[in-house]
Amino acid sequence: MKKTMVALAILLTCMGFIPIDAANWYWIGADSSGGQWYIDNQSAYKSNGVAVVWVKIEKEDGTYILFQEEITRDRKRAFLQSVTYNANHEPVDSYTVDPWMKQYDAVTPDSMGEVIYNSVW
Repeated sequence: MKKTMVALAILLTCMGFIPIDAANWYWIGADSSGGQWYIDNQSAYKSNGVAVVWVKIEKEDGTYILFQEEITRDRKRAFLQSVTYNANHEPVDSYTVDPWMKQYDAVTPDSMGEVIYNSVW
């Protein structure tokens, strides 16, 4: 009985640290250089007029970039973090903005940023 309780406790503890939701990439368009843009519907969330979303840009050479940004209901965007991967799906670069350095810029009309905005709001 004691072994069963310990095994159950370990299982429940591990379950809290294992992500069970896979990304759900939704294609939103292509840019002028052939990059294919996607939004992860699984991880996107909205609260109090602010949405946080992961975006993936797949390039023709097999490399891709994942980045996360905040988008406000009043058409402002702030970059949060990014990871660049090579064609073998290995991370080659990453960047995270410190929260106090976060800067909001206007959503540019007729840009992929506007496509992201329209997809979220």
